[in-house]
Amino acid sequence: MVGLVLMSLALGISFTVGLVAVLAIAARRGLGAVFSQRLSDMERWARIVQGTAGALIVAIGVYTLARLAA
Repeated sequence: MVGLVLMSLALGISFTVGLVAVLAIAARRGLGAVFSQRLSDMERWARIVQGTAGALIVAIGVYTLARLAA
């Protein structure tokens, strides 16, 4: 009985992991085709967002240090 439960569990897990992998591959191919024309715009905006986030982190750090020094 325990062997049957373990076998069912192993089959369910392997099926789920396999299905997720296949769906991820299919989604990557499909989305790659859709976004290939817009990739340069997306990359530019991603760099702007990353730069802004970095500047905010530095500003928060400077503000925190200034408050501790005062």
